[in-house]
Amino acid sequence: MNNEEYEKIVNNVYPGLTHYVRDMDLDEELINKYKVNDIILERAFTDCTSLISGLTKNVRYSIFSNDAHYIGELKNSRAPLVHILDLDSVFKVLDVYKKDNKTLITLLHIPFEYINIFKKVSNNLDEMVIKQARKRFEDCLNSKIISEFDDEWYKRISFPLGMTEDGKMFPLEKRKD
Repeated sequence: MNNEEYEKIVNNVYPGLTHYVRDMDLDEELINKYKVNDIILERAFTDCTSLISGLTKNVRYSIFSNDAHYIGELKNSRAPLVHILDLDSVFKVLDVYKKDNKTLITLLHIPFEYINIFKKVSNNLDEMVIKQARKRFEDCLNSKIISEFDDEWYKRISFPLGMTEDGKMFPLEKRKD
């Protein structure tokens, strides 16, 4: 791949990145499956929010994407500013950071066709994303918890990204259906 091709890919992934989160309780065994620079695939729709506040759970997924779809508030839930990523979304694990018994897992949403490139390449833009995610995470450790995130919301996002609930990573392949 030449510089022009790589620049085109960077210009497709990084401009317009928005920071989203989803919080959940996750066993340490599953947290440890996330490794920096790994590429993961999430089979389900990925719900997240752009309303970033204090943490009530032990894990925060910090998701950076320029391709999330705004769906507003959920029916039967008060959860605000809900966004969704498509089925079979692919993420690069940029960072796994632990502080005060909480874990931040920073993910970059990438197009499926760029998997092989992002397996091999990191850049200074990734470092900027990591820095921003860590700062917001640390700020949130002592921030007010938003009560609009109710049991219905947490039930909806209660599964780990990129793996089954028992820790089997999803294969990096498109669905055949």
